[in-house]
Parts: sequence; C-alpha cells; structure tokens
Amino acid sequence: MHAVLLLSSSTPVAGLSDLAVQVFAALGLTEYEERESSNHPPDDHYFCGYARSVTVEVCDSDESEMSEYPYWLVLTDKTSWKDSKTELVAEPESVAQKLAKAGFKVFIPTEGWGQKDWKADGKVFE
Repeated sequence: MHAVLLLSSSTPVAGLSDLAVQVFAALGLTEYEERESSNHPPDDHYFCGYARSVTVEVCDSDESEMSEYPYWLVLTDKTSWKDSKTELVAEPESVAQKLAKAGFKVFIPTEGWGQKDWKADGKVFE
C-alpha cells in the first residue's frame, strides 16, 4: 500500500516537527521518530510514526500546484523492523476523518495526481 494525503493545519504550527507531533497525536501514534533524507526538501528531514500494520510518514510538500496543502502524509505498509502495539485503520479516508476531527484540512487526490497533466481533483476532509 502507498497512499498520499495532502495536509494543512487550521492552527499555526512552528514547522514540520510541530505538525508531525500533532498528526501523530490525532492518530493515536506514540511511537515515532525524525529521519534525515535529502529526498525531503527543503530541510532534508521527515517524521515516521508506527502502528501495527502501517507506517505513517509526515513531510513537507514538494508540490507548488497545491500550495494550500504544505504537508504530505504518506501511508505505507508496516515497516518490518519496527514493532508497535498501536492499531490504526490504514484506509486513507479513515485517517483523513481522524485528522479532520483534530482540526486538519486533508485532501485525498485522485489517482494519477503526480502526473504532469493531472487536474487538481480529489476529496476534501475538514
């Protein structure tokens, strides 16, 4: 599984680390860490949160087309080396609903969203 949700916060955040803490709290994830990666500009870092069946990445967006969503949340299959007792339903809409209840605006883009000719379409949760 690999799903990307675009995020914005309804309250001011002091940057990616502040946002990540709020996201993980909203999802009930207590196990998370910061990671370095040159694939995650502009500050070369991102955050991973762990549940029993899914890994949740929170990073800065690199899409200028959807600038109202400055952050991405990426859901991927569980990282095999990290153990967690926390359960999280890994369906994008379920995650988006939890985040919307916590004050985030979430956009789930339609398929093909990374392609050059993609028309900005998807479902908004707020």
